[in-house]
Amino acid sequence: MGGLVLLLLGIAFATVGVTGYVIFGPLTCRHLQDRGQAGLMAGSSLSPTGLLWILRGGYGQLGDAGLRALALPARIMLILTLAGVFLLVLRWLLVQA
Repeated sequence: MGGLVLLLLGIAFATVGVTGYVIFGPLTCRHLQDRGQAGLMAGSSLSPTGLLWILRGGYGQLGDAGLRALALPARIMLILTLAGVFLLVLRWLLVQA
């Protein structure tokens, strides 16, 4: 029963996280491009640099309220995606044991 709960929560978190990030990630990147700071995300919301920049909250140092309004939901969605993947890996490890 616990494995099924981990599977369902993992799929739900990963789906919600990816769906939300697909919306807010590119909007954050575009906001930075409009402000002339596209180099912070290496030009893409899916680049490793961009993902890490959002994940660690690099947007907070810029003091831009509009950027914060876009990047904070992107960060939450990225964390949800990682939590979902973690739960799926945990479930897979429990099934293997």
